[in-house]
Amino acid sequence: MRDGAIEGRAARCRTAILADPYGAAGAKAAEHVLRTFTAARVRRDGMRAAAENLVLLGGVQAPTAAVRARIAELGAALLARLEGARDLAAPDAALCAWALASAGTAANDLAQIARARSLAREAWNGGTHATTPARAALCGAASLLAARDNDPLDRDCADDMAVDLVRTQLPSGLFPFPAGVVEQHWPVLALAGYARLFPDSTVTPRVETALDACTAGIERLCLPTPFGNAGAAGAEGREVDIPPWRAGTTLYLLSQAVSMCAHPRAEAAGRLAMHAERQVQFVLGFNPLGKALDLEKAESLRSSAGERVRPGEVMLGDAVDPLRANIYMMHVTASLAARLAEAERLWQEYERMRKERQAQER
Repeated sequence: MRDGAIEGRAARCRTAILADPYGAAGAKAAEHVLRTFTAARVRRDGMRAAAENLVLLGGVQAPTAAVRARIAELGAALLARLEGARDLAAPDAALCAWALASAGTAANDLAQIARARSLAREAWNGGTHATTPARAALCGAASLLAARDNDPLDRDCADDMAVDLVRTQLPSGLFPFPAGVVEQHWPVLALAGYARLFPDSTVTPRVETALDACTAGIERLCLPTPFGNAGAAGAEGREVDIPPWRAGTTLYLLSQAVSMCAHPRAEAAGRLAMHAERQVQFVLGFNPLGKALDLEKAESLRSSAGERVRPGEVMLGDAVDPLRANIYMMHVTASLAARLAEAERLWQEYERMRKERQAQER
């Protein structure tokens, strides 16, 4: 297979069909997350990074008992840290609200829910949610709070932020971000969550249309590349201009994969799951080097000099947090495994009904 990065270079990759293709990668990522994402890290990290990591961990499908317990512990640690926080920036406050709403809903922790609501209301009423991450975080937090307690103000906030996100969508189907921002899954996660929680909302058809447009945009990023990994976004202007060398980083690929796993519509979700698999497979070895990238070392296939690495070499990602990369891997592999489990369930159900019909015909 020609990888297109270096003239005349080709790569050999061996493939295999496995019964549980993502179990080992997901388990390894989970082990790293449980080992490193602790209450002490929440107290030590930047507020925004801690909240973002908790939101992502809270979105993992079918979490184990250990993961659920850790989410509750991290939510309590974030709540305690916020007691002494003053003058939080609007995006930070919104992300903390989303993190506490997620953790508090899972643990039924009323203190976390109350703090999440106060942070969300403060950010919403202050009118300082002018960036895509801030709008997405407010939409995500308010959606969870409204679905839990049926509070009309929470629902108004969720509706407003969902509409605002849809209005800012670019012609490409992607969303505006500051130049160089690599992780662009936040609006997709928020809008997909809104659509799932409020299927009968008058806003939901607009949200689903926006998610469909985003699906088409993501597919355009993936289809031209030799290995199916997401290419750089930037055709629509500087606000989504990912530096070309960043498009090959582990963090960018897995962030895109998180977006691909979020779509609530079955048809689009099926198409996007194939692309999400390609991002994971690229990291696990289906790449120009034929080598699995070490998430704990933040390994990537592009360098800050803007050139693809030569055969046999791996570059360390610039400013890539191994914890974030492993949470992404955990998030995506859990989503893909859930799709495989559902497909197996449907197949077993089909086989059962087929055998019943055959028995009746006899």
